Amino acid sequence: DSVAIRSAPEKAANPATTPLSDQAKQTFWNALHGGRYEQAPEAIRLLTAAYLENPRQPEISLLLAHAHLWTIAERSRNETLDPRITDHTILAEKYFAEAYRLNPQDHRIPGWLGGVKLALGQIHQDERLTREGYFMLHDAIRSFPEFNYFSAGYVMSSKPRDDDKFQEAMEDMWKNLDLCAWERIDRENPDYSRSMAF
Repeated sequence: DSVAIRSAPEKAANPATTPLSDQAKQTFWNALHGGRYEQAPEAIRLLTAAYLENPRQPEISLLLAHAHLWTIAERSRNETLDPRITDHTILAEKYFAEAYRLNPQDHRIPGWLGGVKLALGQIHQDERLTREGYFMLHDAIRSFPEFNYFSAGYVMSSKPRDDDKFQEAMEDMWKNLDLCAWERIDRENPDYSRSMAF
């Protein structure tokens, strides 16, 4: 059995689009850019249908992951808090993993995936998963620091202000700004004027 499993072909990307996948993408982006959180369930429905139509389309997997992540990230916008909303974190992890499997050249994805694993570890009080997420975030920084310093900083900034991880998050944000500005930004008197000139 193990030989048969190991010898199975890898799941390969198929970037072909269809009218359904185009509609799903447009629905998601319109809802997200418009801040219409109440439309997230419809975006998820269409993206899921598009995923089932072509489970090897990397962009659909990635947007479906983001739709689930958005649902839990802005859960405070719901009138009542349903405990089942945490299931969106599980689904976000699944689809980020699928997206990265299909497009391993997109080094943004491990930053998002690491943050989701960190959240899942905290939800389920699973220290091993928490650490896996933390170290995945830092591996992601090494692969794409200009993007993933922000991803790591954003995720860890939810820690209490007196937590060492909060201080680390603030330093990650500063490092992100340094990279974007192409110079070290003064922490006491930040000045971006040279970066804004172009």
